[in-house]
Amino acid sequence: MRSRLGHRALALFAAAAIGFTMVASAMASSPSPPAVNASIDVIHTASPISLPAGGGLIAYTYVVTNTGTMPLSNVIVADDACGPVSSTGGDRNGNGVLDVTETWTYACSVSVSKTIIGTALATGFVAGVPVSATSTTLVTVARPVPTPGPSLNPTEPPSPAPTAAVDSSSGPPAGASETPGGSVAGVTSPPGAGGQAGASDAPAGLGGSPPGSTPSGLVLMIIALTGLAASVIILALGRGSSR
Repeated sequence: MRSRLGHRALALFAAAAIGFTMVASAMASSPSPPAVNASIDVIHTASPISLPAGGGLIAYTYVVTNTGTMPLSNVIVADDACGPVSSTGGDRNGNGVLDVTETWTYACSVSVSKTIIGTALATGFVAGVPVSATSTTLVTVARPVPTPGPSLNPTEPPSPAPTAAVDSSSGPPAGASETPGGSVAGVTSPPGAGGQAGASDAPAGLGGSPPGSTPSGLVLMIIALTGLAASVIILALGRGSSR
């Protein structure tokens, strides 16, 4: 009885050893699985890349490619300067997987008022393991031209030149000529002012003769009185002789 049990144990052990040897041989002869090589790339561009003072609208474009050997699922693109980023095409077979031979495109637009650097992030997954890539783009906005402030020392307007008053008592002004009779050309004297020929305030009968000369009316009066006196004397003499 004991010998039979011993033979059976030896047989089972031998069978197990043979099976283990066969499994190990099969595993050694099977080819190893290929190494996983998954990667992704993104190119991020902007149009325009420069704006005048005040800014404007920027259109971003994203080109995503599978640079590995494994298809990528659940591909997403985000940008810290613009959002949301929308897909514009590239999935030729419509399976939602970024194949090695495919290139996907995305777009986004945003208004900016100052210089900005945007960073795009593209991410895909292989068997739940993420792979990603980034790209940056610079957009410049010109600085506004400063508005000049008020001047600290404003220039005063020039004062008008003073007009010289005409003084008739001190002679004719510069540039004026005196006409015969004492009047000044270009200057009108008021009525009764001295030096005006034919002045209305001259004594009657004097004819406006200058001082120091004998008026002709006075001479005539003296002659007339002398003749009258001579006539009276002659008349008196005549009466005396007749007596």
